[in-house]
Amino acid sequence: MLKYGSVSGNTARVRWFGSSATRQDFMSWFRRAKKEKALAKEPVRSTQEVMSDIESGKAIKGEAQIAKLDLTRENFIGKRVRKVPPLKEIPYNHWLSAKKVTKENELDTVLLDAYNSSVIGVGGAKIDAVTNAAFQSAFSDLATKFRFVKTLQCKTGHPISDYYLTVLSTPSQFKEYYMEAILSGKLAKFNEKEPNAIEIKADTYKAPNIHVNQEKTVGQQMSKFSKILREVKAMERAATEEALERARRS
Repeated sequence: MLKYGSVSGNTARVRWFGSSATRQDFMSWFRRAKKEKALAKEPVRSTQEVMSDIESGKAIKGEAQIAKLDLTRENFIGKRVRKVPPLKEIPYNHWLSAKKVTKENELDTVLLDAYNSSVIGVGGAKIDAVTNAAFQSAFSDLATKFRFVKTLQCKTGHPISDYYLTVLSTPSQFKEYYMEAILSGKLAKFNEKEPNAIEIKADTYKAPNIHVNQEKTVGQQMSKFSKILREVKAMERAATEEALERARRS
């Protein structure tokens, strides 16, 4: 312990550096010696050694023998969960048919099957043509409509958006939608990820002051571009010849 002080008259001021003084009594020495003796007698074991003894059921000093628990099915509570496969191996949309319907007669077959299985059900009088008047009638309830549309999507391989699932109310309307949007190839041109996803035609707007330029094919675009280049080169040649003629005259 360090200290410094100063004397002023009969008064001495002393300042101590440190937190506490060392205890030199007998009890401190006795407790310290006992602790050091215990540590020297029983060396510290690693956690791995202790866990190995516990798992094997080996008795630990001061404790009774531990019963080893066998890792059998009977000693587990609950069911063992099967390892989850990688995300890329999980099947999605497998309820849709891999073979897509592309022709009207194939669509008619699917429509009849969907109607007879979901709307009429078991034991009812089946219909054999999509021209039947029943195809013009609205569905009796939402559950029947859902079963019909589910079967229709599954067997055609083409899903239907929630919007059309809501607004269409008869089997014949669903056929018209498939014919106009899917089998015609119109839906294949629509990509909602693109900024100009909606296909606009000349008959989309009836107002006389609105004109819609139809989309050109790649071949048509290249032909137009080549024509423009030819016209530009012709104009450049004419300008060059005119400049040369003026230079000769001057």
